[in-house]
Amino acid sequence: YKQACQNQTLPHVQYLFNSTTWSTGRNMLYEEAMKRNTRYLYYIFMDDDIQLVDSIGMYPNPWRGFENFLIDVEPAVGTVMFNDKQHYSITYLQEVKKNLGCALNDSSLWTPVAAFDAVFNAFHHKSVDYILPYTIEFESMNLWLSQVSTIIKCQVMFRGRVVTHTVIVAVNPKHRPYAHGPVDEHAITAVVATVE
Repeated sequence: YKQACQNQTLPHVQYLFNSTTWSTGRNMLYEEAMKRNTRYLYYIFMDDDIQLVDSIGMYPNPWRGFENFLIDVEPAVGTVMFNDKQHYSITYLQEVKKNLGCALNDSSLWTPVAAFDAVFNAFHHKSVDYILPYTIEFESMNLWLSQVSTIIKCQVMFRGRVVTHTVIVAVNPKHRPYAHGPVDEHAITAVVATVE
């Protein structure tokens, strides 16, 4: 994922280069994935500049740790903790876990969540068609609203089955600026009205 694959004959590797927003780009990838004859267990969408790190040193390879989490737990949507700063700390992670409703001494490796960032999401093949494509009609208002719509769909259809791995963290050290406005009550009401 970090560089172009040198072996161009691999059938599962396809490059799509286009100037898009997050959601329109993910919708392109979703459409291409659905055209394939292969049914994957999970469809994983992530920002191009993230790194996965293990906050407590449990996994030699956090990518494989996340794959094992998906296989073992099999959530409708699997996510990871997110920190848009280059460094994360145990204090930061404890605060986030507390906000998720976990006790500070909670040693569970995953927890169901109501809201989650779009930076790294894995959609189970049985749930993906109910959640995607991303709603893009509100992007001119705010780029975050497509994820708000995704969160609402997940809560309506898969409440308790959106699960965050609490040890693996997506870190975004190259967090680039982007256009987004305030998310006000009218915008949320408009997004909710589109959820079927």
